[in-house]
Amino acid sequence: MVSIACRNGHIKESLLTQFNWPVVHFLGLEFDAELRKSAAERFSKIRSCSSEFSFFVFNSDKLDIKEQFDIVFVYHSLHHATEIEKTLEKINRMLKPNGLFILLDYFGPTAFKLSMMYYQLSRSYSVICQKISVRTQKQRNDSRREVFDANHIRSQISGHLRGCSQF
Repeated sequence: MVSIACRNGHIKESLLTQFNWPVVHFLGLEFDAELRKSAAERFSKIRSCSSEFSFFVFNSDKLDIKEQFDIVFVYHSLHHATEIEKTLEKINRMLKPNGLFILLDYFGPTAFKLSMMYYQLSRSYSVICQKISVRTQKQRNDSRREVFDANHIRSQISGHLRGCSQF
């Protein structure tokens, strides 16, 4: 198994120890030296699996690894590659025939766009909350509780969010 951008190895360690994945050799590729060191310490405790950890950068020739693996694992890191298609070609060459490619990642707005979007949404939310009327309804035991009219809330939110800029 190879893990590209393995971080400190905690997820892969769980796959081997808690879920009993039958991995006998693990190659962890990581840019950050401290994370590589942490992953090596973690994997040194797994007796059933030999492991090694190497430096790598997504957009370099260092990702051209000749060895092939049954499993290529990429977790929340492929989005850092500037040439995703070329990176995927390299990953494909690393994968044995009928191997398993596991990719979990996020492709969306940048952190700056997200922070601006959340700022706008939080402002919108506070305006919406001020406008939403809450009705009270008397229950059988004479206690009072809030009842929200879902359709009213939906129309308030959609009406207000139409004015927000798109990202």
